[in-house]
Amino acid sequence: MAKTSKRVDQELVDRLRKSGLRRKVATQVAEAVGGARSRSKPPKAVAGMLDDLKALTAEVEDRVTGGPAKRKAAAKKAAATRKRAATKRSTAAKKAAKTRASSSGSSSPRAKPAGRAKAATTRAKSTTSRAKPASRAKSATTRAKAATTRAASGSSRTRSTGTRSRTKSG
Repeated sequence: MAKTSKRVDQELVDRLRKSGLRRKVATQVAEAVGGARSRSKPPKAVAGMLDDLKALTAEVEDRVTGGPAKRKAAAKKAAATRKRAATKRSTAAKKAAKTRASSSGSSSPRAKPAGRAKAATTRAKSTTSRAKPASRAKSATTRAKAATTRAASGSSRTRSTGTRSRTKSG
């Protein structure tokens, strides 16, 4: 029976050697596995060695498939995307600042009005120039409808106090 286990251990060593492991590592693995056969759970040394081999295998596989190069390319692409987004935000912020500055008139190169009357005139002009003719027409139409509704209901234009006005009926 001892010959059989020795032969199995040697076969395992040979197989590990053919797969590329060094002789010393292959014999250590075979001995550890041989000692683990009698137990239900492998010893910590075997489990640790297997974890190391798995990690090594994963690393080699990653390098063979071009993992680091792929990650490097992905990182460059992400950096470029972040840079583009930052440039876009910066441009938008500059545009907004320029718009705010021109609308407030505080940093405009034009000369400021000398007196209050002149400023009020300027303000009045800018207000009237902003109003659109269509909106004025719409509000006039709305006012006309409201007046017609009031006339039909018999109410006056004065504010009501919450009680009905009494009229003499004859």
